[in-house]
Amino acid sequence: MDIKSIAPVKDVFIKKLQDLGCEAVLTVALVHETSETKYTPASSMTYSPYPYGSYAGYGGFPAYGPYGGFGGYYGYAASTMSTPGYYTTTTKYFVEAKVFDLKTDETLMSTQTKIMNLSSIEKASQAYTDLFVEEVNGLRKK
Repeated sequence: MDIKSIAPVKDVFIKKLQDLGCEAVLTVALVHETSETKYTPASSMTYSPYPYGSYAGYGGFPAYGPYGGFGGYYGYAASTMSTPGYYTTTTKYFVEAKVFDLKTDETLMSTQTKIMNLSSIEKASQAYTDLFVEEVNGLRKK
């Protein structure tokens, strides 16, 4: 099924809006969407507050690497902090809104907006609509 078979004919649609007393029509369209995934590598940091270092023995006993004895293990484990690697995905949506005069078919206003990492389409739509209406009301006062 193509869009022409389910979309109302333009003239019929405009006539219906005018019959309802509408003076203008607002259209909102998703123009473009991109996603980017980045990997943040794992990291670790060693902190050594002990004068003998993180691999030294404990209580006079020698240590052989980080697991040579309790002292070596404690000095290694207690002073090493690690963060695992992780992926993050950033999604950007490019939205365009236009207001048209129904009598003249003139574009009264056109805006483009970038929305990033929205958590809810409902919340983003409501916030976008509120900002758009605020902008239109500001223009009406001028």
